[in-house]
Amino acid sequence: MLRHFAVVMTGVLLSVALQAQEPAGAGQRERFRPARVVSVTEVHNADPILGVSSGIVVLEVKVDENGKMEGVTARRDIEPLTPHVARWVQEWTFAPARLNGKRIASIVTVAAAVSPSGLYGMGSALPAAKESPDASEREALFRPPQVLDAIYPGYPLTNLISGAAAVEATISETGEVGDIKVLRDVAPLTSAATSAIKGWKFQAATLRGKPVAAKVVLALVYRSPTHIP
Repeated sequence: MLRHFAVVMTGVLLSVALQAQEPAGAGQRERFRPARVVSVTEVHNADPILGVSSGIVVLEVKVDENGKMEGVTARRDIEPLTPHVARWVQEWTFAPARLNGKRIASIVTVAAAVSPSGLYGMGSALPAAKESPDASEREALFRPPQVLDAIYPGYPLTNLISGAAAVEATISETGEVGDIKVLRDVAPLTSAATSAIKGWKFQAATLRGKPVAAKVVLALVYRSPTHIP
């Protein structure tokens, strides 16, 4: 069942689904720049997100033309983790998407992986994404990459810290993970997160039904092996 949260938005696979727009003129190629995350906040030891269920939550966050979050829909819901992830991402900041130079409202897909304490690597097959009611309208223009399979990042054996690392990955037209940009660095956790993300599997984004490269943002929350909720 899809869940909706009012203005509490987020998880960190991250990519953008546009709201319906009119096509560019004949022979004119549309210039699209997806919405992006500007900043990601820390997860502190006292944060409830570290004391509830583990798993991978996938959410769709609505971002308006001014970069403000308006609402969120859970595409993969894990109780009671989802509302805590949503409240966390409410603290993030975004920049709006642009189409042919004009700022537009968009949907950002966020995947947040919250690892269990002491986990050193684990696969997690994801079910097919549930479609929100207005998905058909958005997909007439742009459909963001879908997460098909994910792997929790291994915890560095020599460290006993918690934290949240966030990265932006380019997903190619064939669904392959390309360049990865660090958005929030938590040494030495970021390198483990980057390695894990390279093993994630995606379905490529589409623009008017044709595969295109797109960006996704993935938020990875680590618990220390010694953390006790």
